[in-house]
Amino acid sequence: MARDNIATVQSAVDAFLRRDMPGLLEVLDEDIELIPSKAVLEGGAYHGHDGVRRFMKDVAEDWERFEPRADELTPIGADRVLVRGRLIVRGKASGMDAEASAAWLCDVQGGKV
Repeated sequence: MARDNIATVQSAVDAFLRRDMPGLLEVLDEDIELIPSKAVLEGGAYHGHDGVRRFMKDVAEDWERFEPRADELTPIGADRVLVRGRLIVRGKASGMDAEASAAWLCDVQGGKV
């Protein structure tokens, strides 16, 4: 089960990096709640597949480069995966590059994140 959950999360990361929206939505639950750092700081979150589409649009508007890197995926209990990695970005307006350590906690149920 843990191995399947890790594979599911890795599939989501890979699809995101390819900007493969159909592939990404295939592994995301229709009721997904995505809470990126910006949403924590400014309030709000992205809900459902429409929210994921909106998040991807927001990323494209703000960032010339936005690459989450999953360096380590660790099962947490029966239905969670902790992703440790990095976020590599280039601001669209500033052109500045940045890299930061990052972590994401993913719930996996029924083969979907």
